[in-house]
Amino acid sequence: MHYRSLRICTSGNHRLRILPMGRFAIAMNRFSADTVAEGVRIGMDPSTLKDTPPLDAWFANTPAFDKHSMKKQVVYEILKKGRDMLFYERIRIPINPKRKVGDWILLSMS
Repeated sequence: MHYRSLRICTSGNHRLRILPMGRFAIAMNRFSADTVAEGVRIGMDPSTLKDTPPLDAWFANTPAFDKHSMKKQVVYEILKKGRDMLFYERIRIPINPKRKVGDWILLSMS
């Protein structure tokens, strides 16, 4: 992933978060000191896949897709469609400010 090498985003340093939301998309934003960051979401538009049945079956994860016999065809269709199968939208991402060690409150001592 090129963004990882450019932006040093990994799940280990908590800059890359993977949320299983049932969508095939990526949201990116720049660092923000505010509680909301402006960003962009890029994803696959399922309505553009209807004219390519193998790609539609792969995206929908239906039994009609056979990964052994259709894998090369799906890669070909992805390369052929290029950006035409993607959508983008501007988004506002809520940011939770990080707490510093001095912000912790001691509730009880045992």
